[in-house]
Amino acid sequence: MRREITVSERVHALGYRGEQAKRLAWSVGRLVADDWFELYGEPPPVADRPKTNGSGTHKKAVYPDRWQRKIDAAIEREAKLESAEPTHTGQRSLFGGER
Repeated sequence: MRREITVSERVHALGYRGEQAKRLAWSVGRLVADDWFELYGEPPPVADRPKTNGSGTHKKAVYPDRWQRKIDAAIEREAKLESAEPTHTGQRSLFGGER
């Protein structure tokens, strides 16, 4: 039987949590969906998956498990890019001090 995976399942399997996991799932989800569309000329299939907070389900793009390496590599690449971006620690006003 063929197993289907989602980007968010892989994000969590790789140990990402919280807001970072959400950002990665969204950004990598878009990249992987675009790759799928480029290959097959249509959006990836969707299926109901449990919400991470445990209440209810929602539709998510699903991929064959043979896409796991591709998805994992995209997650790690995006996480590395995200960690390289400077963080915003507060805006300085023109007259000194934090805004």
